[in-house]
Amino acid sequence: MTPGDRNPGRYGKTTLSVIVAGLIALYHLGTPDGFAPLDALHPVRLGIGFLPLFALGLVEDISKAVSVRLRMGVSLVAGMLAYTLAGVRIESLGLPVIDSIVLSLPLVGPMAALLLTLIAIAGLVHAMNIVDGLNGLLAGITLVILGVLAVVSA
Repeated sequence: MTPGDRNPGRYGKTTLSVIVAGLIALYHLGTPDGFAPLDALHPVRLGIGFLPLFALGLVEDISKAVSVRLRMGVSLVAGMLAYTLAGVRIESLGLPVIDSIVLSLPLVGPMAALLLTLIAIAGLVHAMNIVDGLNGLLAGITLVILGVLAVVSA
């Protein structure tokens, strides 16, 4: 058997999804007062919103036969569910000049938060899917990203 015959690192998305689901369950079993700001994220609603994406990732890990178009469609649906159910929104890019241009466009302006959120979620899903095929690299990259987010948000 050569190293290319099997790909043991292909289950990164599924593993990370199970870890996140476990953390959400632990959060709801005993929520100390220090975690009160996390309630604003609506973890259960967010989990429901991303459930179709988890299911697709599980199917892809098992069958290895999910098209890019299907993944894009499901990631957009999951983004829409997260936007409507959990209130996940990217309302600006933090760049005043670009934000004013985007918000002033006639058709895009009123839907800017929705479009930015959908583009960010779909882009993240596809970026993580590319990295998922690289033998366990997804878990390490995700831990670094979560660590940076934790430091920045503190």
